[in-house]
Amino acid sequence: MLSGALNVPTHKLVGEIPRVLADSRPYRATGAVTVDGVRLTPRNGASIIVAPSFFKVFSSDAALTVGGIRLSDHPDFSLDTTPSYLCVGVPGELLT
Repeated sequence: MLSGALNVPTHKLVGEIPRVLADSRPYRATGAVTVDGVRLTPRNGASIIVAPSFFKVFSSDAALTVGGIRLSDHPDFSLDTTPSYLCVGVPGELLT
């Protein structure tokens, strides 16, 4: 390891790097999935990509429903599923 070659102590969490990187892989669904209560159903041969470590859900074409209520269609969307406790700024403020 570079830290050993430089005679610098390694951080105690260095051993966690393989686990963190393994958890960062995205998942691809070709059928319906539910994420945080939102049901996503791919259409027209599209897929749904869920990247939990990045708090993102992507699709080029999917129908979204919550509790059986259909939401408006937005092709080529990216949902941000970041938990509110990780957000910065004023609650309700849109960050740009």
